[in-house]
Amino acid sequence: MHADRHANVMRSLYIALIVAVGIRIAVVAGTAVWPVPNENGFPVSIFHIATSLDMWIMNKARLDYSLVGAHDHSLALTIESFKNFYIDPGVDTAVFYPPPLFPLLLEAVDYKWDNTVLIGMLFLSLGILMAAAWLRWLAARQVPLVWLVAFALLPHPIWHMIHIGTDLLGAVFFAGFFLSYFGLQRSRQRIPVSLFFLIMLLLTRPTGVSVAIFLLVDLLFLERNLDLRHRLLVCLGVCVLCIPFAVFYTPIFVSVAITETHYTFLDIPVADYYAGIFEFMPRWLDLGLSWLSLIGVKVLYLVGLRPSWGDAGIEMLIIRSAPGLIFLPGLFWMFIKAPRRELLLVVLVLLPVMVGAAQDRYTLPIQPFLLFYGYLAYRSLWNILVQRSASEPVT
Repeated sequence: MHADRHANVMRSLYIALIVAVGIRIAVVAGTAVWPVPNENGFPVSIFHIATSLDMWIMNKARLDYSLVGAHDHSLALTIESFKNFYIDPGVDTAVFYPPPLFPLLLEAVDYKWDNTVLIGMLFLSLGILMAAAWLRWLAARQVPLVWLVAFALLPHPIWHMIHIGTDLLGAVFFAGFFLSYFGLQRSRQRIPVSLFFLIMLLLTRPTGVSVAIFLLVDLLFLERNLDLRHRLLVCLGVCVLCIPFAVFYTPIFVSVAITETHYTFLDIPVADYYAGIFEFMPRWLDLGLSWLSLIGVKVLYLVGLRPSWGDAGIEMLIIRSAPGLIFLPGLFWMFIKAPRRELLLVVLVLLPVMVGAAQDRYTLPIQPFLLFYGYLAYRSLWNILVQRSASEPVT
């Protein structure tokens, strides 16, 4: 029986892997011939340079970092910018330097309008590796074939594989951290490998700060496989490691928190939610329901059940939003069924996102959890319906 179950699991995994690899290669090849537009109408393919606002910032940072490395004057100006912020924190003094890894990667491969294929092939390889690693994790948890295939076809990892940016790169490093930290429980390589992926994530996206906080909390209060001495030594190392990143990321966090009221959700400014959008109600009820509405609409945006930010076609909108029907129940089910360590990690990743522009792109690292718990939620609902149907008397 156990051998048959293992064989079925492996068969499902292999089929899902074939689908995942096939769809990724097909999308890269297909968009190379027929580019798809992004939300601003610009073509996206392996032969087109990325044109998002994020990439404009990254290309500017690419120049800034190369100047800082080459000229003492540029380095002095950079240090002065950070010093001005910490003297008078605010939006006007906030320093917007993206983490260095991705801009330096663009510089290393000489990414430009006529040289896009190399990084495109790199992202295709990373997309396939990440899909394979998470499919293996899902299959080990007895997720059925149809759900494994659903994960293989999720649009966000595929989109960010061809729409070059830090999203996929950060998700790969997050996967490396999670799968090594939780998967190598008895190995001596567990902490060094986990720290490597944490450092790479810190050098790529602010998500690394959330993961570092999780690591500290987990080692101090939840970890049981290391003795106290080793846990304290690792915590000390993480604290020392995080000091420069804390200095680096704090201006970004402060700016995002301050400018949150400038965002709109369902065409209603955040400032209006805070002031109250149900003016016909008593003041206390108006504010309470308005703030709950803001949280609710941010959750919907977070799982992808939102309108387009730009001018995406209805087909792209449906493809992008459809996973939200799995992610939304998955998010709620996590709070009921997830082990506290997994839940802590996901909550710490989502909290900064909920403060700012809650977008589905920021869930890319945790989408395997959302799909897994979405599957558990739908399975539980199905079991309830079957039991209720079986208990009804036959007339």
